[in-house]
Amino acid sequence: LFTPGSGNISWNYADLAGAFGNDQKYTISLRVTDKAGNQTAPAGFQFTYDDAAPSAALTAPPGPLPAPSPNAYSNAVVSTRKLLTIQGTALEAAGSFQTGLNEIWVAVSSGSGASRLWWSTAAASFSVGPQADIYWATRTVTASPWTFNDTALAAAYANGVPYAVYLKAADAAGNSIGAVADYNSTGVISQTFLYENANPNAAVEAPGSAY
Repeated sequence: LFTPGSGNISWNYADLAGAFGNDQKYTISLRVTDKAGNQTAPAGFQFTYDDAAPSAALTAPPGPLPAPSPNAYSNAVVSTRKLLTIQGTALEAAGSFQTGLNEIWVAVSSGSGASRLWWSTAAASFSVGPQADIYWATRTVTASPWTFNDTALAAAYANGVPYAVYLKAADAAGNSIGAVADYNSTGVISQTFLYENANPNAAVEAPGSAY
């Protein structure tokens, strides 16, 4: 069924509200008729409609589980809880005509509240801020599971400092998850952790030197 558009050279047809459903393939056909009744052969354009956001999650941190409270890590040689890479998953919504993952971004903050600093991959330091706005500095590969391996970041963690990792993902149609403005926004995907590389103190009190 052909419906008249409007305009002579540049035309539009705007009556499409609610016409498309998620995970469907559509065809738009065009035919032009002049005042003498001559018509072009119908021209078709196919597209898929995808309005479902992908899913995304961080797996390191918080792993390995079970985690202590607060969730703590150390990259010291003797530590059994190292955080050398950031890892996670991201999956497109189920369906036959989903557009596929297009972007996965990671952000890392140092400190707390609005005074936190943000990791800059280019500068290899926590040098953006202080600010509450998330600084999305690193785009990872669009595969799942994914790993962000930054040796400079792993070496930059400081003893006794709280950190947070943030994640967002988007598909090729622009649907996103975790794409928020600041660290405290609704819908944020994040994991906090404490970095501590100071050795604990221990001493033997009994037995003594003589019995």
